Amino acid sequence: MAQEITEFSYPLIKKVLSGEGSLGKIPQILKEEGCRRLLVVSSNSVWRSHFYSELLDSLDISIEEFHEVTQHSPVEEIEHGVEMLRNRNCDCILSIGGGSVQDSSKLMRKFYETGIKHVAVPTTLSAAEFSPSAGYSLGGEKMGMRDPEMVPGYVILDPRATLETPDWLWLSTGIRALDHAVETLVDSGNTEISETFALMAIEKLFTNLGSRDTRARLQCQIASWYSYFQASDISLGTGHRIGRAIGAKWDIPHGMTSCITLPVMARYYSLRHTAQMAKVARAIGFRGSDEEMLASKAAEAISILIEKFGLRHRLSDFGISHDDLGEIAGKVGGSDTLKLLEEML
Repeated sequence: MAQEITEFSYPLIKKVLSGEGSLGKIPQILKEEGCRRLLVVSSNSVWRSHFYSELLDSLDISIEEFHEVTQHSPVEEIEHGVEMLRNRNCDCILSIGGGSVQDSSKLMRKFYETGIKHVAVPTTLSAAEFSPSAGYSLGGEKMGMRDPEMVPGYVILDPRATLETPDWLWLSTGIRALDHAVETLVDSGNTEISETFALMAIEKLFTNLGSRDTRARLQCQIASWYSYFQASDISLGTGHRIGRAIGAKWDIPHGMTSCITLPVMARYYSLRHTAQMAKVARAIGFRGSDEEMLASKAAEAISILIEKFGLRHRLSDFGISHDDLGEIAGKVGGSDTLKLLEEML
């Protein structure tokens, strides 16, 4: 009998630098890449941080700043960023921020169409910097684009970049990373490689997410990377489609959409992907041979984790009512979606 053939694709990232102090490698990277004029892309909150100022002060290069990025990356902001790239003759992007900043920067680079360099410094756990996809909003609707060429050439995982990130944002994007890992495990495109990294991500997140220690935060950053390790081959499921449908329209942050969807989806998966959810349970320390019990324990542990952090996790917490569920279900599709939404309400 022929052995099964599996495929593995990895985004075109040259280097991932991780560890406290890795930010100090950015000047060397810019020099090696021949960068002469840098566009620094961030949000207004990151732009006001001490970390941001200290980082820019360490760079011996001509700098332009674009700090207009807001939640869900409105297309108008991306277009403005492309204009800045063109008008200021920038040849490199340094993106400092969370998922919206990273997605906006990837799209600016794609639309500019000159092959400029991109160095990403994430401040949250969204893992957008590792994804060949990027989301943006247009007229209150979330849109997306996928292109392996969009990923940054360099990703810097330095826990010092996260210390001024608000707790709710850090924790909720940690839940998003957990969401990525769980969705990877139950996806039909899951491979031995993606499963191994997803389970490592789950263990690291459950162990380290609540700590402000820089070593623990670095482990969370690595977990974020591992959670989306095979992003090119994994199609995220119903929970992420629900998040996309509600995020931009109701102005719900990416991480918070996962806080809403993951507890319900984990219970759903415990019944339909029992063996995979049992692996989640073992990754976080549960033992036993009864896979149904383990799968149930995994779903319960995820709900407890979100509640422990005090994160909002109901659709109604964000102004969504029962009357809105039909519209959301219509956008998402799927025979079970309306029932799942009712549980999330």
